[in-house]
Order: sequence, then C-alpha cells, then structure tokens
Amino acid sequence: MSIFERNLAHLSPSLQNALLSLDEKSKNAFKITEEYAKNERVFYKNFIAVGGGAVFDYEEFEERLKEFKEKYPLYPVLYFYGISNAFMIENLLQNPYHCHLVIYERDLALLYVVLSSIDLSTALAQKRLLIFNEVSQMEYIFETQPFLAYSRTYFLELMSDFYAREEREVLALNSFLMEGFKKSILKQGNDPKDALQGIRQYVYNLASMIKNPSLKELLEKRKAKFKSCVIVSTGPSLTKQLPLLKEVQEKVVIFAADSAYPILMQNDIVPDYVCMVERTDFTAEFFKHDFGNKDDKTTFLLASLVHPNAIEYLEKRGRNYILIPKHLNFAQYVDLKAFSLLSSAVSVAHMAFAIALELEFKELVFIGQDLAYNDVGHSHPKDYQHSANFESEAYEKIKVVAYGGEGFVESHEIWIFFRQILEDLIKYVVSAKIYNATQGGARIEGMIEKPFSECCKDFNENKQNLEKLQPLSEDKQKEYALKAYAKVKKAFKESVEFQAMLRTYYEDIEPEFLRLNTLDLEEGLRESFSLVLKVDKFRDEFSVISSVFYELIHAFFAHFCMNLNKILVLNPLTKEDFFNKNVLYIKEHLDFIQSIFGFVKAQEETLKFALTPLENALKAKGLSKYVERLNQ
Repeated sequence: MSIFERNLAHLSPSLQNALLSLDEKSKNAFKITEEYAKNERVFYKNFIAVGGGAVFDYEEFEERLKEFKEKYPLYPVLYFYGISNAFMIENLLQNPYHCHLVIYERDLALLYVVLSSIDLSTALAQKRLLIFNEVSQMEYIFETQPFLAYSRTYFLELMSDFYAREEREVLALNSFLMEGFKKSILKQGNDPKDALQGIRQYVYNLASMIKNPSLKELLEKRKAKFKSCVIVSTGPSLTKQLPLLKEVQEKVVIFAADSAYPILMQNDIVPDYVCMVERTDFTAEFFKHDFGNKDDKTTFLLASLVHPNAIEYLEKRGRNYILIPKHLNFAQYVDLKAFSLLSSAVSVAHMAFAIALELEFKELVFIGQDLAYNDVGHSHPKDYQHSANFESEAYEKIKVVAYGGEGFVESHEIWIFFRQILEDLIKYVVSAKIYNATQGGARIEGMIEKPFSECCKDFNENKQNLEKLQPLSEDKQKEYALKAYAKVKKAFKESVEFQAMLRTYYEDIEPEFLRLNTLDLEEGLRESFSLVLKVDKFRDEFSVISSVFYELIHAFFAHFCMNLNKILVLNPLTKEDFFNKNVLYIKEHLDFIQSIFGFVKAQEETLKFALTPLENALKAKGLSKYVERLNQ
C-alpha cells in the first residue's frame, strides 16, 4: 500500500473523493525537492508551487517551532491554517500533550502531494491529526470534546508564511471557528438561577401535569391526521399575513406562539394549538385574557416548567392544556414514562416546530418568523402585547442576510442564535417540507421561501371531529403522583448529603490554602502540590454525582471547566511559576465548591417549597399515609 493510500484511508469520505478526483495537472502542481537545513543534519521534503513559492522555509520553521514550544507545550488542541510540508506537524506530534492538531488546507493539490510523500497515517488513524478542506466539515468539533472544553484557549496559527497571502481566507476561517464555539458555549446555558427556577416550577406543576393529558396521548390520538400546518410567531411581518390567515383558518392547523395567541384571537383567528416554553411570569401574562368560548377547542401546549401563573389563568377559564416535560435532567430523573419528553425547545418556535414534526405534518409553514427588525426598527407587530418596539433598543444590532437573499436586515445575537438552532434542526428533516412564508426579516437557511398566498392554495384540511384527549385513569394518576413525590423527596435527601460532602472538602482544603502565602517558596511548592492532590480527589468524587444535580450545575460546571483549562495550559518555567499555577488551580476549585454549595442549598430549599401542591394533591386523593411514610 502506498503512502497516499495509507493516509487516504483515514480521511473523511468527502475529502477522499475530492483528492481522488484531482486531474493530473493538479497532482503535479507542486514540485517535490529534498533538502538539508543549512548547517544542520536535518533532512526534509519541500514542495515548490509551479508558479513559484516554496511552502516551507527551514529558518522560519525553527523560529515558529521554538515559539510554539514556548507558547503551547501543554495545549491539548492546536489549530493551524495550512499543512505546509507537514514537517511542523511531525515535530508537534512528538509532544504527548497535543491530543489533536486541527489543520485546514484549502489547496487540494498541495494536500495531495503532501499526503503522497509524508506518512501521517498513524496520527490520522488515532485522530491526533484532523485535516479539513472545507469549512463546513469542521462544524462537528464545536460540540465535541475536548474541543469545546478548550474553546477558550483557541487560537488559529499560520503553519508557515506561505499562507500569509491568503489573509481573507484566514480571517474567514477564524471568524467561523470563533462564532461556532460561541454558539456552542451559549447552548451550555450560563445561569444556574434559570435552571433552579425551571426545577422549582417543574416540581410545583407536577400535580397539574399528572391530572391532564400527556404529549404521548396527543401523539397517539392525532399523529398523521393532517398534512399542513402554520406556525405563527410575532415578528413585525405577521401583521400583513393576518387577513389571509383568517380566511384559511378552517383549512389548516394553526400552531401559535404564546405571544401570538392574543393577537390572533383579537383578529378572530382561533389557533388549534398554543405553545409556551419560557419559565417567566412575564410570558405567562400572554394567557391573562378572556376570549369567552371562542378558544374552547384550542389545546395549550406548555413546557412543564412554565410559570404557575400561566396554568392558573388557563384553569380559571377551563381551557384544555397539556404540560410537557422538557428533555432536561431533573425531568429524566423523576422519570414519569407516561409523559413524553420534549426535545429541541430552545424557543417557542422551536417547540412548535418539534411538536409539528412529531405529529407528522408534511408541510410546515412559518409566518411572522422575522428574527430581525423591520425597516422602521420594530421588533414585533403593531398589536404585540408589549408594543411593536419592545426589543427595538434591547440589543446591539447585527446585519444578516435578508429574506429572499438580497440585501441585509438588522438582527441581534439572541435572534441569530435562535435562527442557527432552527437551521440545525432543519438539516435533519427528511419527511417534511419546511416553508418560510414570513416575506420579511432574515433568511433562514434550509427553509423554502414561498409567498404565504401561494402556500394557502395547498391548504385543504378538515379539522372536524378531532378525538378528545383524555388524562390518565385515576389509579394511574395516583401511581405517578406517588412516584414523583418519592423521587423528589429522594432528591431532597441527596441535596443534604451532597452539601455535607462539599463542606468536608472545603473545610479540609481552605485553611491549608490560606497558609500557603506564609511559607517560603520550597515549602509552599510542596504544600501546594499536596493540596492539588486533594483537589483532584474532590474532582474524582464530584465526577460521579447524582443526576439530581446535573441540570442545576451543568452550565456552571461547563464554564468552570473552560476557565480552568486556561490555567491548565499555562507553561510554568520556574518554581515560582509552578507555585502560582497551583495556587490558581486550587483557588478556582475553592470558589467552585463555594458556588456549588450555594446552588445545592438553594435546590434543597426550593424542593421543600415546590413539593407542596403535589403533597396536597396526594392527600386529597386519600394517600396521606404514603406521604407520611415518605416524609420519614
């Protein structure tokens, strides 16, 4: 097997095909030379472009290698623009700390000659060397470890000065990688308070969830019953679509965002489903309306962690609603199997989209999905409950490609994040057509842009005689209520035990840490290494914590690890450097333990409060003796 074949076997299929498709002219675009470094007994191969210009210069290489060894010796991941002659790669791979070298080389002809001449197959097979030729191929690394964990140490280096001529491409790649990591970091979340609020409201709403129909019931009764649906959001373009939507409302299934619900009802449009996913009391106010019996056939689909006010408003009017657990860790821990989990619900539009797909609609039409300001700066339609310019000055404006692909509109980073998530979801849809009939706002890649009037011509649904959704039997409701109560009580007890573990480690490490600065350098260094071992023991015990706490601390822990990795890659050259690095490492963990203790204590207290409605429901069902037993 040739060198090229050995290397080729470990490349991605698309890159394999691209290299195998090269014509003879491309394969010979670089001349191979064998050279010795001046005054050195170092032999290497170089490649000279037919038009002139060597990809590699040994003197430059020596300078760069020295720089990289000083700057990056402890970096698990390094990123390079260009492959050069692979001599740098071979040298860097000798460092066992370098787990992955990520190389982007857009010149297939150069890639071909390098991979035909230099055997990199072992590093490629072990994934220590990752070679990309197309930017889009690199997307997967953004959410893959250790790339995400070390994203805050990211820096793109040129492999050699040969690539300085490609400044525009270098900047574009750098921007792509930075934005990709930024999006993935955003996905991690950033505030345990949000998670705590979600857990509190999920537990508080359990009794209401169990007594109502489930998403599973909805899917069993209504899956594959209809072909077309409209998903209504509240971008500023919605206003112009309302008259036509009113005309066709009996011919199509309508999913409305919570914020669109009052707008539609005020325009005599009755949605079939209204979705709510956010946990704030602010969002709950969209349901504080009384439209009489007009919406008595509407089903309200709520994430089970919504604010209790939303449920109160619906129950006061006797509306039909379903509470759906989001695919989050605490709901998975409680594990009520009769209640299907909701995935991919970052925003209310994502929620409606996900449920419509699960109901097997074949044509999904979005309107009001601007995700951008209109030409007068409005963020919402004129009838929006909190005014048309509600978000007009809330965020820094960012230009994005407009609907239709011509020109630009102004958006902001949250809308861009929502759009990117939507685009990611659409990539995996094969059984339905997704139309963007907003006719305004930002372009959403993957959606078919089509005027709403054209979409309406295909609507021909008969929405009569929908099978009524039923809750679980009374016996099953009791069973699930008891199970949920037992799980939450168990979580409460685990919170107490976890706090004790955190307190023990903190009280063991913190006094010795404070003493470090009173010691001379030699003794301080020894003691700091001893404390690092204690910290690592804590890390080992912390790594196997119960899933009870994962949702609460996951985002905080992810950001902690990213920041900690900035310390881990520091290269200490002196004893003082080692001491300072250890001090930073220990201090970071002590701060982490303090923060986590506060979060877990808050979860303990919130579970105690939030469990009251479920406990009252159990007692009302005659199950007091079981409650008392579980409280012991």
